[in-house]
Amino acid sequence: MFRIIHVVGLAVALSSTALTSVMAETKPVAAESFNLKNLDFDPAKLTRENFYETLAPIAKEEGEINLYSFAASFPVFWKEAVIPGFEKKYGVRVNFYDVKEDVAKQQLIAVHEAGQDSPADAYFAPGPTPAETRNTPIIANLPLADILPEAANYDQHLLHNSFGFAHGGTFMPLHRDQTGLGYNSSLVAPQDVPKDFAELLAYAKANPKKVAITSPLKGGSGENFLYSLAQTMLTGECHDKLSSDFGWDDAAAHEWVAKSGCFKPVWDYLMELTPAVEVTNGNADTQNLMGNNAATIGTVWEDYAYTFVQDKQLPESYRITLLANGQNGGGDGMFVPRNAKHVAAALLLIDYAMGHDPQLWKMKNMASRTARLDIALTDAIEAHDAQFMVPEDIYRKYAIGYPTVPVMAAIRDGYVDEILSNF
Repeated sequence: MFRIIHVVGLAVALSSTALTSVMAETKPVAAESFNLKNLDFDPAKLTRENFYETLAPIAKEEGEINLYSFAASFPVFWKEAVIPGFEKKYGVRVNFYDVKEDVAKQQLIAVHEAGQDSPADAYFAPGPTPAETRNTPIIANLPLADILPEAANYDQHLLHNSFGFAHGGTFMPLHRDQTGLGYNSSLVAPQDVPKDFAELLAYAKANPKKVAITSPLKGGSGENFLYSLAQTMLTGECHDKLSSDFGWDDAAAHEWVAKSGCFKPVWDYLMELTPAVEVTNGNADTQNLMGNNAATIGTVWEDYAYTFVQDKQLPESYRITLLANGQNGGGDGMFVPRNAKHVAAALLLIDYAMGHDPQLWKMKNMASRTARLDIALTDAIEAHDAQFMVPEDIYRKYAIGYPTVPVMAAIRDGYVDEILSNF
């Protein structure tokens, strides 16, 4: 009924072309039918244009939504920037669950395989989730990128791809992050700040143990340093295989990393670098060494190090840059689990969280970047604090995406075999 009223009300004002667009059928992603069983609306008829008027009344009848969130730093975002405004706007109660990623994923896989209703209606999950669950699909095949009104303001590539995997617009890029090279500008002269991996190696050799590299097995900043190094060192066909989705399975990826010879430059570089640096047991350990002036340069997460500066655990002279040829940035996203019970409310909540004001709040208060095209770093963060983040021109030039998930796991295993076994 809502759809008929909507079309009739606009018929006078819309051209026939626009009307055809409004009436166009929304199709499931990579399937013949939608994989949700608890629906009070026809998803094939849902569009950006009728999104709110179709879903808001249904969501109000549903009355509540169960929200899963995996990231330890994100409860404040949900509880301050999203949930109060959403509940006031739609009259829908949000039941918030701060979950552990591995437990939540296995739970959703188990209930899917048992044919049971999902305990979560919306899930804020790690970026690799679509790739990791491709063989046990727990994500509803709704083309969120095409039907969420707020998605129209987002980077199209990031709406459809996560960690090298093309998911078809089912996993929304709620949060963007960036790894980089942090340094103490009072201890490292501008001309001595490494500009690429070769200069970093030279600096580490000239300043033994003054560079802190997080272990790739202990923290994401080191793990992503390893991937970024591989993306820089590999060339030609080797580089293409690293970052493209060839339908890798774990066995094939491990064999390629171990036996192709493509990774020899990576291991050679690390064999030189490792004796000259301090390999730490976590992201916080690296930043603490920098905060105590025991290290002058270290691998960091942009947003995590930013919070250290705000808490005075890193000095005001802290700065961050990206090495030429690129360092990894990625992010995490939201999806509707298969067999969610409150689908209308879930769609409205994801759309709300992707809105301008919540995304601006997130960047301003958490240094969490956004994939929205209408928010810049300077819109959210004052100049004094922006100096603790990657300069915009460097970010636009050198922020790169991740390799595919099976290849990343194989690179980590290669690091153990080729580097750790020798030290």
